[in-house]
Amino acid sequence: MSRLSSAEIGSSQRARLPEAESVSRTFRIPSSIARVMMEEARRREVSANSLLNQLLVRFVNFERFRPRLDIACLNLAVLKALAKHLDRSVLAKEGERLGGGSIDFLKISGRPIDPESYCFFVQKILGDYAGWFTYETQQAGNLMRLVLHHKFGKGWSIFLHSYLNSALRKMSVQGRVELTGDVLEVSFELAGASSRSGSQR
Repeated sequence: MSRLSSAEIGSSQRARLPEAESVSRTFRIPSSIARVMMEEARRREVSANSLLNQLLVRFVNFERFRPRLDIACLNLAVLKALAKHLDRSVLAKEGERLGGGSIDFLKISGRPIDPESYCFFVQKILGDYAGWFTYETQQAGNLMRLVLHHKFGKGWSIFLHSYLNSALRKMSVQGRVELTGDVLEVSFELAGASSRSGSQR
């Protein structure tokens, strides 16, 4: 067994680690794991501490809920093939049905049902963790706009359009999802925040 350097791990309620104060904790892990962590941190050009925080935040926000929600990993090539060959009316119908179930993740993870949680679900869960799309963010006052991009074809766009609209309605969030080609624009009102813009992945 070998000791990796102390990690700064946030502590908060309901998994909102990035906003919390940091605390120092020391864990013992196998030397082989420590070696891989250090190599991967160098490859990504980040510190081992930063990489470990990223992995822990992903676990707290997503991985620990997968068994209870029956979430499976799917190769993106398989996803692309399914979206290409399934009937588009079926994709739209299933997107509508499954999007309504998105609220289950928020309930199980202890998050409130509000626009901020919808934003978190789309950006972090569907975008960053599930890899359904990449996204750009634009915010002006209370208005949040997410521009989603993917490479899975028209069928996937149709599914996402239905899924995200259904999730909006289920969470009672005032907004809309517009589809243009393979680009989706999701616009909705937040409770309140200052203007900012950015992109992810």
